[in-house]
Amino acid sequence: MKPIPPVIGTARRPAQTALDRPAEVRNGRHCRGRELESGTHERPGLGGRDAATEDAFGPVSVLVNNAGIVRFGLIAETEPAAWRQMLDINLTGTYLGIRAVVPSMRKAGGGAIVNISSGAGTTDSFGVGACVAGMWGVRGMTKTAALELARDNIRVNSIHPGNFITPMSDGSDAVAVRPAAARNLPSPRISRPEEITRLVLFVASDEARFSTGSEFLPDAGHLLG
Repeated sequence: MKPIPPVIGTARRPAQTALDRPAEVRNGRHCRGRELESGTHERPGLGGRDAATEDAFGPVSVLVNNAGIVRFGLIAETEPAAWRQMLDINLTGTYLGIRAVVPSMRKAGGGAIVNISSGAGTTDSFGVGACVAGMWGVRGMTKTAALELARDNIRVNSIHPGNFITPMSDGSDAVAVRPAAARNLPSPRISRPEEITRLVLFVASDEARFSTGSEFLPDAGHLLG
């Protein structure tokens, strides 16, 4: 059996408890690794934490860039500090994650980077301009990184989830619009995190080895109109 590759995952909040992950991840059948809090421009890179992961498990083979926040507000009413915070975490944090693991992946002979963007990175979305800007940026950076790293046998893909239930989307603004958002979908329901996680596992695995620079949209058909 092929050895299970070491994985780094980034998150803005503290690492999940084991119960937040699907059973196949909790039981370690698909990956071994660590979840790390992502840096921003004020905390360049993942510091010594990626090195600690390499020391524990060997060269990193998978990075899941999952750090992200959302702030609601019209562009003309968004304060510059809030705008910068959104881009620092959602876009610059993704860049820093990629930059941090590429040397280790090259040492491993290749790897897979999965950038979690959003459905907002594929279309317009009223009242979340900073989020849309950052997620479109992640989409474009994913394609450029895929082009730059292909000869290193490093695949880079993005996942663009639609509406799904997480602590970040449990704020009063998001909860208030959730029923209407679900009714307007071709498949009228809100996704759960484990459904996204299983797609991440596929995109990161060798089963998707012919995909790089690609976009995966678990969005219940939102873009169908």
